[in-house]
Parts: sequence; C-alpha cells; structure tokens
Amino acid sequence: MPKSGSPIAVTSDFLDQDVALVVVEGEVDISSASLVLSELQIALRAPAPKVVVVDLTDVSFLGSEGVRLLIEADERAQSVSARLRVVASRRAVLRPLEITGTLSKLDVYDSQALALKEAPVP
Repeated sequence: MPKSGSPIAVTSDFLDQDVALVVVEGEVDISSASLVLSELQIALRAPAPKVVVVDLTDVSFLGSEGVRLLIEADERAQSVSARLRVVASRRAVLRPLEITGTLSKLDVYDSQALALKEAPVP
C-alpha cells in the first residue's frame, strides 16, 4: 500500500522529450483506475513522447478495469506513434494480463531499467 494510506499512488514525469514514466503503487481497480488513466492521458497528450513506460512493480492488485485501461493506453499510444512499455514482475499483475490474453499484446518488461534501456522507437 502506498505511504499515504490511500489504496493507490500514481506519479508521472517526463524524463526527456522522448520518454515519459508513470509509476503506479497499490491497487488498480474500478475505484482507482481513473487516477491511472488520467496520468496516462497526460503522458500521451500531444506532442506525445516516443515511449511511455508504465511501472507496475509495486501494484498489489490489478483488476479488470486496470487491464482495460492498459489496453486503451496501448491503443492511444499507437494512435500517436508512441510505444507503451509496461513494467511488471508480480504475479498479481502478470496473472490478470495472462488470463485475459493481454500479456502477449503488450510490451512487458521485468524492470524499469530494462524498459528505459531499450532505445525509443523512431
């Protein structure tokens, strides 16, 4: 759980003009997904960076609403010629992505360092 006592914490930053980083902690469900979606919409606003990294390392629960917002964010990224990279290593995140068939459709990395290391897509 995030330090604030809230079930979710979301922060975002533009690391440079080509890369945005959105970090999510806590539970992503129907009551909190809108906070994550808002940050992703800001990150993908024109002029969009080439890469948006969504770090879900500290997410303890990913509900169907969270899966849906990742699919929407990936579609939005593609529509503005950007790539969405998802950082996920916990079963609580990977399992819902796997059973919905979403895992194979997203660019998923084991760590933030790996997601950031790969060169941005031209």
